[in-house]
Amino acid sequence: MNRRSFLWHAGAAGLVLVGRTRALSAPARHRPELRITRILVQDAKGRRLTPVAPNAYAPYRGYNVSEPVLRIQTAQGLEGICHRRGTPEQPTSTRGT
Repeated sequence: MNRRSFLWHAGAAGLVLVGRTRALSAPARHRPELRITRILVQDAKGRRLTPVAPNAYAPYRGYNVSEPVLRIQTAQGLEGICHRRGTPEQPTSTRGT
């Protein structure tokens, strides 16, 4: 494939994509709102394959590890899971209630 045919094919593909995005930008169907029923902050405990040795900033941490996990459950049966940032001393808060 030479440069001219590549540019021609790329331009044709671009026009097809522009046509599809206009078709996709039609008004979306009404989706039901999700209702959050439960918010949990849990410690996910695990074990490392090798121990974490001490360094200049942290002491020996060994094999065991514990990470805070945020779980949000909805009335529709959906569940979201993510790593919770922050320190354990920070209270969990909700916005827009």
